[in-house]
Amino acid sequence: MTDEKKLKKLLYVEDDLPSLDTVQKLIRKWYDVDGATTPAVALEKVKSNQYDAILMDIGLGQGMNGIELTDLIREVPGYENVPVIAVTAFASITEKREIMSHQLTHYISKPFYREDLLKIIDEAIKQSTDNSEQ
Repeated sequence: MTDEKKLKKLLYVEDDLPSLDTVQKLIRKWYDVDGATTPAVALEKVKSNQYDAILMDIGLGQGMNGIELTDLIREVPGYENVPVIAVTAFASITEKREIMSHQLTHYISKPFYREDLLKIIDEAIKQSTDNSEQ
């Protein structure tokens, strides 16, 4: 990759610091990844940056969960159609259906392989770009 090609910018909302750090290291060669460990920090980052996609942990500890946070992010101008990818340990079919019935666009369950994560991010950004060009 040359310096001339700007990396797509992602936000990963994850309350577990080791998980956040691991994902940032896994994909930093392909994406510029900001991290947020709380919903409040995530909202501030969304309001001050334009991300190409958001990776959203669903179980954010106490307080607001990733589904509720996604609903708030969708209210921020410019984020109505930005892909929000659920990155979660909730892996049953029922849990996946419940998560995807909300405003999240894609889903990957933990643990995952880097190649699978890159594929879902690429797919989400491509679909978003294709839809905005129509």
